Amino acid sequence: MLLQVTTLDDCKKAQIRLAAAETHRERTHNDRREKPVIGTMKCNVDAALFSESNCFGYGMRIRDAEGYFVHASSAHFEGSPSPVEAEAYGLLYTLLWLKYKGYQNVPIEVDCRQVLEAIKSTMQKQNELGLIIIIVNSFFINLATFG
Repeated sequence: MLLQVTTLDDCKKAQIRLAAAETHRERTHNDRREKPVIGTMKCNVDAALFSESNCFGYGMRIRDAEGYFVHASSAHFEGSPSPVEAEAYGLLYTLLWLKYKGYQNVPIEVDCRQVLEAIKSTMQKQNELGLIIIIVNSFFINLATFG
């Protein structure tokens, strides 16, 4: 889906259109993400960049073992991080939201291999991504299991 975004309001509208497109895809195609184990929930996170309007956003959703919606959250921010940094920010804000809502031991699925590799790496980079990953890792110690 091609979205033309020029203002912050356009960014909000684009998020709504992306959410509607996601819902349509879920109804018309098999979801490529794995369902949660019976009796559990799972959180999926994704990010989007809107370079023309200098903003980015993330969205997360929690589903139960049947695949039914439990909770969701999204937000947008000004700035132009790299795609990997946007995904890492999405994960960080998801962890903050899960902690605020009192969720524990909720597996989280992200679709950015570089974020997963950075989390698993023993060597942290001295850049924006490295700083985000340090904070993310501190949350995993106390909050979630990573899937």
